[in-house]
Amino acid sequence: MRPPPVDRRWTELDRLAGGTERQRRALPILQRDLLPPLRRFAPLFVGSLPIGVEVASSDIDLACCAPRLDDFAAVARRAFGENRRCVGFEQWRGWMHRSPTHVVRFSIDGFPVELFAQPAPAHRQIAFRHLVVEQRLLELAGPALHREVVRRKARGASTEAAFADALGLGGDPFAAILALEHHSDAALLPLIRRARLERSDDAGLCARPSDQKPLCPRSLYPRPASR
Repeated sequence: MRPPPVDRRWTELDRLAGGTERQRRALPILQRDLLPPLRRFAPLFVGSLPIGVEVASSDIDLACCAPRLDDFAAVARRAFGENRRCVGFEQWRGWMHRSPTHVVRFSIDGFPVELFAQPAPAHRQIAFRHLVVEQRLLELAGPALHREVVRRKARGASTEAAFADALGLGGDPFAAILALEHHSDAALLPLIRRARLERSDDAGLCARPSDQKPLCPRSLYPRPASR
């Protein structure tokens, strides 16, 4: 059985031309440099940039489907590792969210890029599923949630940690966001209303020491520590 089609908002990137400054900068890099060599891996644009909660250091994140991770690694090496415009190329492999994952990082035209491939279709991977939940939350909550997420990301939080903290979700932020995946709008709205009430209180979510450590690492797929 073929998987259901992905909503066109996530595959038609021309909408970024009317977006934020960083979205507009990312668009030609995606269309010209990143998506063509990765087309066979059906990449999806994920992370903070597609939903407009990026900060100045936010990277371009692409989730890819690679049943054979060695094939993905070889294509990435040829397309980006041997490209003089791609600076700081590195790649590694590990297990992330119970799935073998190949991660590639580099910068192109001063824009950091992170590619990650798993055997599953990109729309079934955690990064894309988080993206869909976060977009729904933004649509339901409006500018107030957007401001709180961006403010937390500016302090070093990952996108998932910023959403979870702004909404008062405890525990692991990645699991907390994913747990909302099948909630109806009617179930999400009370959560959003409670969080918005708390944000109006200086002693609530907004009150954090300026020297507090980042809420969570930026990368969904951090590089394993060297042994």
